[in-house]
Amino acid sequence: MIRLLRILYLNVTPRNEICLKFLLVKLQAGEFSMITIKHDGCILCVGCSSVCPMNAIEVVGTRMEHFPEKCIDCGLCVRGCPANVIKLHKGVKDLKDIPKEER
Repeated sequence: MIRLLRILYLNVTPRNEICLKFLLVKLQAGEFSMITIKHDGCILCVGCSSVCPMNAIEVVGTRMEHFPEKCIDCGLCVRGCPANVIKLHKGVKDLKDIPKEER
């Protein structure tokens, strides 16, 4: 998280400035969340990666992969997914806190 803040701060662009402000508000509020992708339902339309301001979702081989170290948990990917296979789990800090059936 600190690494992401440093990257956003050192590479100030209008988009990064918005992401930085969003992330700082979430950190100050103590809000945590995590993204999961149900790969078996993904149609590889790349709708999620096209709306992600941090490029935290990319095509890797034959599936979409989420990179949590880049993610600011804004939820835009959830809204950008027509297959409805991406979930934003609020209040979660670790993958083990998410029930297996929801991963």
